[in-house]
Amino acid sequence: MHRLNELWGSGGPSSFGEALIIADRLGLLFTDSVDEFAAGLRQGVQVDPQLPLRSETEEDRRTFLDRCARLAANAGFRRRYAALAVDVWSLVADIWEQAGRREVETMADRLRREAERATSLEPLLASQHLHEPWLSQATAAFAAGGLSIAVSYFGGKFLAWDLASTYLIGVQAAPQDDRTRLRRESQRLASRLKVLADPTRLAILISLSRKAATVTELAQAFGLAQPTVSAHLKLLREAQLVDGGRETGRPAYAADRRAVGLLLKEVEHQFEDRHLRAGGQSSSHSVTKRGLE
Repeated sequence: MHRLNELWGSGGPSSFGEALIIADRLGLLFTDSVDEFAAGLRQGVQVDPQLPLRSETEEDRRTFLDRCARLAANAGFRRRYAALAVDVWSLVADIWEQAGRREVETMADRLRREAERATSLEPLLASQHLHEPWLSQATAAFAAGGLSIAVSYFGGKFLAWDLASTYLIGVQAAPQDDRTRLRRESQRLASRLKVLADPTRLAILISLSRKAATVTELAQAFGLAQPTVSAHLKLLREAQLVDGGRETGRPAYAADRRAVGLLLKEVEHQFEDRHLRAGGQSSSHSVTKRGLE
């Protein structure tokens, strides 16, 4: 979310809520093609500034609608946002194709069959514990035939959005066996550790944990060309392991020691968790795929 926060500036939700609003407006809410979404976004989309968004606080509602208006008004900004969306998806695309799509489609098929005979919302949301006001909103939408359920592979445990065309609820795809759960957790963690697999990049991160430095200083210290250093720093920033850079107003880069520590603790936790409790539930990140209507 580091680049997202840089794009919008400080303050406001650190999420892609405006992307859901725009995807809904484009009729692409359930597409699995980020390129299709990015292409539609680049063309410019006008969102109703009076959209109720009852699922959000009034402050977040204003923020998301302001973001949509800013994207609609500025073609250059839309291109930057679309590029960010493509970059974010590229980090998880392989995992999605290798395992995520299959799990999501399996659960989506099951929910689709259950939805055909469901007379209430509860059986469809056994893994989703909705609280107020979202429970009442979703129940009303279900009764009116205006509810959609999206099965998420990377998504968190809670998703509820009052959009223009539908009320969207998210549920997580649940692996059916311990081996699948282990593979999912390992893939997710491996994608985060991949950025540290390059010895030069790891050396740069260790150096920045000891002392902040500019691109020029790092290039001199490691005997590298500045574009090479910049490429390494770009990956480290996208992994949220370093802070700084001219875009932030702070030319020097520094390692985010807390973020590095949390990543290492997560590795340690996974080994401890396997020893104590095989097949534990994984945490995940938000990329929602496939809807049920």
